[in-house]
Amino acid sequence: MRSPTPRRSAVTVHRHVLRSPHGACERCAAGFTVPELAVIVAVLFCGLALFAPYLLKLREASRQAECRERLRTLAVAVIGHHEAQQRFPEGQIARRSKANAIGRYADSEEARASDGAPASGASWIVAVLPHVDHQALFDRWDQKQSVLSNADVAQTELSFAYCPSRRGAVGGLGLAGACDRVSDGWTGGGNDYAACNGSGITFNDEARQTWDLDEMQLAATTRDGVCPYSSAANQRGLFGVNSRLTRSEVEAADGLANVLMLSERRVFHNAAPNEQHSSDGWAWGGPATSMSARFAPHTGAHYDEADSEHPGLVNVALADGRVRPVSWNIDLRTWTNLGNFASGIPIEHPEFRR
Repeated sequence: MRSPTPRRSAVTVHRHVLRSPHGACERCAAGFTVPELAVIVAVLFCGLALFAPYLLKLREASRQAECRERLRTLAVAVIGHHEAQQRFPEGQIARRSKANAIGRYADSEEARASDGAPASGASWIVAVLPHVDHQALFDRWDQKQSVLSNADVAQTELSFAYCPSRRGAVGGLGLAGACDRVSDGWTGGGNDYAACNGSGITFNDEARQTWDLDEMQLAATTRDGVCPYSSAANQRGLFGVNSRLTRSEVEAADGLANVLMLSERRVFHNAAPNEQHSSDGWAWGGPATSMSARFAPHTGAHYDEADSEHPGLVNVALADGRVRPVSWNIDLRTWTNLGNFASGIPIEHPEFRR
């Protein structure tokens, strides 16, 4: 009688498999070989390479949409101010002025005044704070004192004041780090949006403040019937020094749909020539919160121009509250006509049709 074949234990079988010359293949039956893994990794990398530009475009599209929403928030606030006060807010409040051979301009030191005398230098954004759910912040602002004297409020970071494609804080990613500020030590309160002062020369570059020329000074600077300054009647925008423009004035002239209200603004990232040295601060009236349409967007010629970090376009808000993207390549005549409200020239451009 044959003796029964002894049964192998699980341990014995396991050891046999490990010793088998085919063991490696048997172990990989539930996984991948090295060549297979290499192919999978290569495919994944190729997929990422193909989809990365698409994902970047999606992210930028989202940022552009958010930028337009923030610009719309400010535009609605300006309109809300008009409904409450029956006028658009001043581009900047100036209680002090200076003059040179050309004429009068806002005192560049008023915003930094600390002498206790009546002063301001505040921007239009201060005036619209109640209309962007910041009534408490507005109530803390001392209307009789300078921007510097209101430093605690002026350094408040307002999320809607920043374009998400550029930055989310005053010195985000090192951008705008060399901008001129009310005080060099300020670490908050930056701004990427500006009110349009017109389509002419808006700022005294030497003083870095806004021209406020009177009628005689404008006449003296007029050549062949053309005055190059934004203070001139046919160059004026919705905002200016101590401006108090009304909706009816704009409607009676070029019409709200044909006038630029707000725009993304140029922020040079260096402190190179004075005309390429940007100012920064939402509370500060002047170059920090105003712009001109005398140059097309994104020329790099001057800090007063419209510009953005969006590829090929800049977002703007018109006087009727509509927000539109505008190409950097927009016709200069169309752009300058948008910048003023009394040129009498209709805007025929597809980007501004309803």
